[in-house]
Amino acid sequence: MIMPWIIRGEDYEDVYLNVFKALNYLQLGDRDVAFVEVRRIDDKLSFLEQKHAKMAKELASDPKAKAEIKYGKNKFHSSALARYLSLIMYAAEGNTDSARIDYDNIRFAFESQSDIYPFSMPGLLHPETKGDTPVLRVLSLINRGPYKRSREMHIHTSKDLLLIGSVDDEIDVFPVAWPDIREGYYFKFSLPYLVNRTPRIGQVVAVAPDGSRHTMQKLEDMGRVAAKTYEIKEPVILLKSITRSVLKGIAAEEAKSQARRNSSSLAATFLSIAADAAVFLSENADLRMSQFFPAQAMVAEIPLPVGEHRIRLEYYSPNGTLLYSEYRTVQVQRRGVNLLQTWYL
Repeated sequence: MIMPWIIRGEDYEDVYLNVFKALNYLQLGDRDVAFVEVRRIDDKLSFLEQKHAKMAKELASDPKAKAEIKYGKNKFHSSALARYLSLIMYAAEGNTDSARIDYDNIRFAFESQSDIYPFSMPGLLHPETKGDTPVLRVLSLINRGPYKRSREMHIHTSKDLLLIGSVDDEIDVFPVAWPDIREGYYFKFSLPYLVNRTPRIGQVVAVAPDGSRHTMQKLEDMGRVAAKTYEIKEPVILLKSITRSVLKGIAAEEAKSQARRNSSSLAATFLSIAADAAVFLSENADLRMSQFFPAQAMVAEIPLPVGEHRIRLEYYSPNGTLLYSEYRTVQVQRRGVNLLQTWYL
């Protein structure tokens, strides 16, 4: 039988939920639980490729699923954002060695995952840098992540072969071997795909009390992570959709033939329409996805003396227009996380 997968969020949503939980626990001052959430991110990333490989293997071993599938390869093994949260927590504890390891892991994440990080690593302060002035770390989560749209797909059959195509934006036809299928069937189904939203924010600037301006640098492109992790499961989604469409379509054709043999022409017509509608409606694309996940994580590090400070944050559009500004009051400690979180979606 075809496996009934439990409906869960997208993989990148599952990973970043732990990031947001870690940030919330830091706001509550619960550093120990925040560490737990960061470690869970590592566990999920290491499991990601295994999960989809298992799904693909189980689906391909189903005798009803006659097409072959090659599952995608995971290109996201380490999150610079997660490692940065770990770094600042270790630094707050005075654990310089562990903070240095996280700094090196951030660098390695950029160097080893060019598909995920096609931009330069931000200029972060090295944990072993000597100095008496604490550092305020500003983390800004901006723009909104991608959403799903539906693409209508068509299946035409030849002997032992499916010809699958879409004509939404451009003609794209590809063959899929399907033993024992006969010529002349036509089916259709809908397939989800990700669409990036137009960014509202192009730049964020943090202004210190002395007037110095600190342009925030990109630490993580979560929208890009969404796309790359979605690519892993796309072959599985495609095969599941093709298999369901073909099996239901053949069953509907057989039901229509039976109706034509055993019913009046008018009744057979209504039964045929109902059978076709049932197949198409049951194969709509699953467009469920979070609508309010951020798309980018930006960071700036500002040396500030111990005490209370008022920071101005300026949010600019991609063409450089100032859209919004706000003041945030922060308390900088000698030994503290000293993290200022901001959002603009």
